[in-house]
Amino acid sequence: LMIIKASKRLRKFFNNELTDEQIWQEIIEEKKLHNIHQLRRLNQEAARILIKCEKRMELLSLGITEFPLEVAQEISKYKGEKLLLNCVTSMSLDAAKAIAKYKGTKLMLNGIKEISIPLLGRLASYRGSIFLDNIEILEIKKKDLRRAQLVFNNLEFSNLSFGRLKKVSLHLLQVLARFA
Repeated sequence: LMIIKASKRLRKFFNNELTDEQIWQEIIEEKKLHNIHQLRRLNQEAARILIKCEKRMELLSLGITEFPLEVAQEISKYKGEKLLLNCVTSMSLDAAKAIAKYKGTKLMLNGIKEISIPLLGRLASYRGSIFLDNIEILEIKKKDLRRAQLVFNNLEFSNLSFGRLKKVSLHLLQVLARFA
C-alpha cells in the first residue's frame, strides 16, 4: 500500500509532457525551479539564471547528462560550496577546463565512468575536492606516463577520490606511488 502511494506521488512529481525547452522557459522567464529535477539538458541562458536562483546545485545531479562548454562556463560561476554534477557522464576537454574554474570546495562528477589523462589534466586546476567515485577506467599508457605524473602532481592539493576502478595498471600504480 505504501509503495502504491509513493508511486502516485512520484507520477505527480514528474510531468512527462514537459520538454527541456519548456523547463528552460520556466527558469528564464518565471524564475521557477519546480521542474529542474526533470532536466536532461541545460542551455546557457537557463544555466545563468539557475545559478542565481538555486541554493543547492545538487538538484543538477538528478538528470543533467549533457554538459556543453557554454553550460560549463556558466555553471562554474556558481557561488555555492559544492557542485554536484553526478549525472554528467562525459564532458569535453574545454568543458572540463571551464568547470575547473568553479570556486567551491567540492566538485562531484560521480557519473563519469571513464576518464583520460588529458581530461583529468583539465580538471587538475580545480583546487577543491574532486569526486570521481564511479571511475571504472583510468588507463595510462607508457607514452602518457610523464604527462600522467604531471597531472597528478597538479592534483596534489586536491582531494581526489576514485572508488570503483576495475583495473589498475602498473603505470597508474607508479604514478600513485609518488603520493604514498
